[in-house]
Amino acid sequence: MVGVVYQFDYRLDLTDSESIDLLPIYYDLMKDDLAKADKKTPENKDVQSDKYHDLIIRELDCAVIEYMHQKIDEQIKSDIKS
Repeated sequence: MVGVVYQFDYRLDLTDSESIDLLPIYYDLMKDDLAKADKKTPENKDVQSDKYHDLIIRELDCAVIEYMHQKIDEQIKSDIKS
């Protein structure tokens, strides 16, 4: 018999309000870091052929999630060192 146990303690679940509540915090932090570096905040964009204009190119969304993961990873590495 073979079994697998998955532990999902540390995940970004965008159907869960706790995870969703993290995004504006990291968005603000990212925006501040980009401003200090004199860089532009990414934006979500339309595709010309999208008749609904749903901003389906999610550059901002992706940047915030990647930034959040980077900051969490940095904190974990910092905690391990100390």
